[in-house]
Parts: sequence; structure tokens; C-alpha cells
Amino acid sequence: MCQAGFEELLDEQIHTFTTEFPKGIGKRIEQCEFISDEFENQVNYCVFHGEQRRGHSLFFLDPYGYLNVSMESFRKINSLNKSEIIYTLMARDIERFVIDKNGKERENFYKKLEAEDYFKNLEKLQGFGREAKFRDESMRLFREKGNAKKVFTFAMIPTKYKRVLYYLIHICSHLRALEVMKDSSWLYNNINYQYSNPK
Repeated sequence: MCQAGFEELLDEQIHTFTTEFPKGIGKRIEQCEFISDEFENQVNYCVFHGEQRRGHSLFFLDPYGYLNVSMESFRKINSLNKSEIIYTLMARDIERFVIDKNGKERENFYKKLEAEDYFKNLEKLQGFGREAKFRDESMRLFREKGNAKKVFTFAMIPTKYKRVLYYLIHICSHLRALEVMKDSSWLYNNINYQYSNPK
């Protein structure tokens, strides 16, 4: 919070700021509430408050692995009129969670994300072809099972590393939100290649 410039909101009280956005000088009211719990236990609370405000709701979801956020929670968030989700998805551990036919983690992955009909024949692909198929199937999964109106992915590749470690998945209900994310990503893009869908 402090590194992001929000240290004045740590007291969880209502704060009023002077702003020039959107037109002229006006007031902006901000308040943070800190909740220490599993996200799945609090998603109904967060969605309820989003509905009450009837404004824009942004969820930044950075789970440890694949199993901390269910597809049911994605549907709840996407049911909000002006919702936006930024979600990090590990590409590095595809084998462990998606391909390993005998693994408990694979079973939990498919159950939690309702992905039984997705990621078929992924084990037959290698390298960038596998990553591209995983990305495409993930987008299809969020559109069909998560009721996402718009989905876009951004590859997160560390410097001097040639493989995707994470996908940043942006899910939103309005085209303008997607345009802003794509424009920002293009502006700060630091990779010099793309890969296409596997044949």
C-alpha cells in the first residue's frame, strides 16, 4: 500500500481529496477496508458491496497456484454491471496441474475451475505450441464458464527468459476497459516476439 502511494488510507477511514478529474476541480472520496481471510470466504461480501455502490468494481486476483479462486466466484464478479478482473495464471506449472493424469492437483484444478471439457490433448504439444493452446483454452473457459464478456491475455516473461511464466488475464464487461489495458500493455511492452495458435 505504501509503495503504491496509498499510505494515507491505512487507517481505513474515509478520506476526501481534491481532483481535476473528470471535469474541473472536484472531490474524490476514498476508503480502504482490509480483510484477512481466504478470498472464497469473502467474495459474496465484496460482490454485495459492489452491487450497493453501483460503480466500477476492480478485482485484482493473484492466487497462489490455481485453486484459490473458483469459477463460481468469477461468475459472481462478472455478474456486476461494471466489473473488471485482473487475474494472474501460472503457465509454468501446466504439466503439474493440467496434464498429470494421476495427480490430485490436476483433479482439483479441473473441479475448481469447471474445466472438464477444456485443455484436451495438451500433453501432445510442446513449447510455445503448448503455451498458446493453454492460453486459448483458458480464454475460452472464462468466456463460457465464467460468463466473461471480454477476455484478453498478456504474457509475462522475465528479462532474458524465453518462456511464459504467467499470463495476466484481463476480464471486463466494457470495451473501453479492454482498450485501456491493451494500450498500456503495448506502451510498456518489453518482449520482441509473438506466437500464433498451434496447428
